[in-house]
Amino acid sequence: MTATTTPAILLGMRVPDAFVQALSRRGRVLGPPTAAFPEFVATLPAADRVAVRALVTMGTVGATDATMALLPALGIVSCLGSGYEGVDLAAARARRIVATHSPAANASAVADLRSD
Repeated sequence: MTATTTPAILLGMRVPDAFVQALSRRGRVLGPPTAAFPEFVATLPAADRVAVRALVTMGTVGATDATMALLPALGIVSCLGSGYEGVDLAAARARRIVATHSPAANASAVADLRSD
């Protein structure tokens, strides 16, 4: 496979370097964005957009129908954290894209912040 046909993983936000390294073992990592996420995706080279198979994002960054339309090979939108409010779930479903999140992943940390 060439660099342009190697499956790509698109980052919707900045993540720790160790996570990027782990993702790099699965595919070519694109990002983090250097502009607002929708604009960043729109300015990616066409060869990169068609190579994206996975999007790692979070609820506040999300994935709109228009953004997913620019990524024709996208198969999964994975939200870090429990929220996925910015992901257009109906559009993902219509495009047969799996949308995931990690409910309760930060519950213990949030519970530590409780002030009764």
